[in-house]
Amino acid sequence: MIFLQRVQSNRAKLDKTSVIVQFVGEEKALSSLAVIRGGLHQAGRTNAGAAVIVILRQGLAQELSPESFDKIRSFDQNLANVRLMVTEDIRGNWSKAFGVRMDMPNVSAIRGINAQGRIFLQSDVPLKSSALARELSQHLEPSPAPRSRLIGPPIMPGERVPNFLLKTEPDTVLRLSNLRGSNVVLSFGRHWSAPCLATLLRMQNRKEKLERAGIKVLAVLTEADEEKIDAIKRKYGLTFPIVPDPTGIIAKRYSIQMWPTLLSLDRKGSVKNAILGAHRNAIADFARFQTKESDSSRKI
Repeated sequence: MIFLQRVQSNRAKLDKTSVIVQFVGEEKALSSLAVIRGGLHQAGRTNAGAAVIVILRQGLAQELSPESFDKIRSFDQNLANVRLMVTEDIRGNWSKAFGVRMDMPNVSAIRGINAQGRIFLQSDVPLKSSALARELSQHLEPSPAPRSRLIGPPIMPGERVPNFLLKTEPDTVLRLSNLRGSNVVLSFGRHWSAPCLATLLRMQNRKEKLERAGIKVLAVLTEADEEKIDAIKRKYGLTFPIVPDPTGIIAKRYSIQMWPTLLSLDRKGSVKNAILGAHRNAIADFARFQTKESDSSRKI
């Protein structure tokens, strides 16, 4: 499986990070987050270094209620060394890799991967916290908080990123290499993915602070043309450059396999860090935006 190969190839860089992958097919299956929290507490592993990746059925994030966003936002409170990431099962990439049937009703499958990149837990039915705790107590090794970079893209910290053209305005074209000399935050997303939109919105909310620190902000949207990007920028009030990648060629050159992926580049154009999935604060920003939009519609 691609995912396991990637984890094993990078395991020297994982700092003994274990990964829990939770698949969520319907909104009510987000109750699994409480099960994971309970399992970590019962196993006495609240300080163990672990990453929890929530894989939402493609399109599910657009259907979630504010209460569900709150569950995601508050998941890792009091879990000092646990990091939560959220993404969608875009084109079934994750479910195929782990053999999960996302088309089955009430999907709540879970996979556990130990620090050596091997699966130690595989369940396609909801678990109780006590059952999960037994597995975690055996396989979850105490360790520092996981670094943001766990798997992919294969561009490693310190490596120079591929160059590409940025069409920032109808008549303006800029090369990524022209930004060397500045630190850059570069986001890869898809225009219809709620976790990706959440990341863009959080970038906008932090844009002024980042720019004051001398950091350029830009994004690449796979499968989006200029018309779709213009619509997104108007709706969400985005003021930073967003590059259309309608054929996915830029994402392929970077070997992006998880959307969103956020890269931090140094002044030489080399990768400093990579963050996979939407941060819980990005999800919270998106939830607030949705609520604001809904309230405005009702007033009209």
